[in-house]
Amino acid sequence: MDLITQLQDKLDHLLYVFGTCIGVLQRDAPPSSFFNNTQNQQNQQIQQQPQQPQQQQQQQPPQQQQSQPTPTEEWDAPSKMALQVIETSKVIESYIEKLPGFDKTEDQQYEDLKNLNTQSKQVSSELLSSRRDAIELLKMVKESILYISEESKNEETDEQQPMEQ
Repeated sequence: MDLITQLQDKLDHLLYVFGTCIGVLQRDAPPSSFFNNTQNQQNQQIQQQPQQPQQQQQQQPPQQQQSQPTPTEEWDAPSKMALQVIETSKVIESYIEKLPGFDKTEDQQYEDLKNLNTQSKQVSSELLSSRRDAIELLKMVKESILYISEESKNEETDEQQPMEQ
């Protein structure tokens, strides 16, 4: 696989990782506040809400109780996803650095392109010349085959004519 294809594959993988990260964060992230002082707000909410009896909390199905993360639980998915993004980004950067011409100036790259264009024109003219030669050779082969088939027919007819007499 060439370097450009590998680079494209890694970019596709990085986009896949970003999409997965966003989906996981939307699905699994614990609720959070955008305010600086979340502790004070939580304390105010607790004071404003009447105490719920423990019976109501116990009546919830076990699945619902497990799906709600507790505030003391650490959620390590974002750090794992960030590491995956960083590792993929490093690989992409290494591929970009390996690309030819990465360390050249714009003028050097322009000269390289001019040389490649000249070489391309030379190869193209050689290809056209080879094509013309191949067409000419094909014509000669067809004529030879036609000649051989006609000679073969003539010989068969010559051999059959004396036998008929």
